[in-house]
Amino acid sequence: MTMRTRGAGTRSGWARRLRLAAVATALALSAAACGGSAGEGGSGDEVVQLQMASFLSPSTAQGQAISWWIDELEKRTQGRVKVETFWDASLLGAQEVRDGVRDGRVELGNVSYAYTPSDFPLTSIVEVPFLGDNIGAQMEALNSLYANDEAFRSEWENQGLKVLSFIGVPPALTGAKERVTTVDWYRGKTVRASGYFVKALEAVGGNPAAIPVPETYEAMRTGTVQAYGGLILDVITPLSLHEVGGHIHDPGLGHYANSTWVISTETWNSLSPELQKIINELNAEFPDQLIKAAERTEDEACTKILESGGSASIFSPEQTQIWREAIGDTPMKEWVEKARKAGVADPEAMYAQFKNTYDAAKTGKYADYKSGIARCAARSQ
Repeated sequence: MTMRTRGAGTRSGWARRLRLAAVATALALSAAACGGSAGEGGSGDEVVQLQMASFLSPSTAQGQAISWWIDELEKRTQGRVKVETFWDASLLGAQEVRDGVRDGRVELGNVSYAYTPSDFPLTSIVEVPFLGDNIGAQMEALNSLYANDEAFRSEWENQGLKVLSFIGVPPALTGAKERVTTVDWYRGKTVRASGYFVKALEAVGGNPAAIPVPETYEAMRTGTVQAYGGLILDVITPLSLHEVGGHIHDPGLGHYANSTWVISTETWNSLSPELQKIINELNAEFPDQLIKAAERTEDEACTKILESGGSASIFSPEQTQIWREAIGDTPMKEWVEKARKAGVADPEAMYAQFKNTYDAAKTGKYADYKSGIARCAARSQ
């Protein structure tokens, strides 16, 4: 028998409970399969089917890492657990995935907290700039904070979401029609921006423009903006932005966001300890898979940028320091205030824990990591 879902938004509570009960038997069925062929024991054809929604394409680095996780789950449970995937916002839009997972329309999803920032004040810790550019270290720091800090973990689990792994996001890059090597270039320029990059631009005399990502190409083509910012390397080429702003640079602001791979807590709690163990093993391997995928997609993007006549560069430490001094400690103060309002008694200690874990991972486990823009800049010379 194959347990299947009905369309999103039409499932009854009874259907959901039935499916969760089926999930709870998955490991037992998997273990039975290990002892014989699929048809032995009369339960070899039992399949538990989950649903996953993503607003991303499976060709992105995040999409490739999530696809690996799903394929491995099916493999390590001998096909007893299968996941039906809905990519490219075909089932739920980017703003809907969080609610879709927690209310039972899907069991799995990748969530961007940035669409509902007021619900994730602690997770916005990633918006404090100048931490670094090591996505492995970012994932290590966030996953460690989730595992060891009750307040941080509760921010997700109180919303019905169990974090499988945080997903690192590389540094925010800027693209223009000419090479940019100094902070002064931004003064008086209109730049597509979002998130904390808006305030960063304002700090150095730039004019941020809140232009949606899909409209950025036309804005660059017509000269509405002189540059685009807040995007990562392997997003630039799918949007063809290298054709209208092929000189890409990293101003040194560092990480600016993250994404999160989640399962509903209701589904997670229904699983047997053995199946949870399999999933936790996959979660531990997930960051390395993301890094491998990012290397592939970033290098492909770099090739397209350079072959189109573009370039890649990184601001000198002196130029980044100018920007750091212009921004000051405002982002940290704003995060600390949000954390206090969320009930954290000592936000500074939480950030120190986060940064210490990041730094340890950057110099230890992920010491060999090199960002996509750094690799591309080396090729651009």
